[in-house]
Amino acid sequence: MERDRFDPDDLDPLDPFELDEANIPHLHKHGFTTDDLYDIWADPDAIYAPARPDGFADWLLVGAVPGGMVLVVPLAPAAVPGKARPIGIYPAGLRLQAMYQENRR
Repeated sequence: MERDRFDPDDLDPLDPFELDEANIPHLHKHGFTTDDLYDIWADPDAIYAPARPDGFADWLLVGAVPGGMVLVVPLAPAAVPGKARPIGIYPAGLRLQAMYQENRR
């Protein structure tokens, strides 16, 4: 059965993320910050890849931060329409890096 995913095109272009005391520590866990999150969001080459159907996230936001490091942000549905709930920031694996680089061409 196909998972119902939120539409990333419906995210508020100015304030797309639901951030609070529960998810902010997960963003910082691997040495990244909310500034990195917004740098990825602002990356014109960023892509959305479907997340695993058995996980919490609907989408993987993949983009680069200044300096060129490609990161991935799992995005779960938020309680507020027009927002997504970021549940971590990680270095992108080889497959997602390749997808990102292909999108840049």
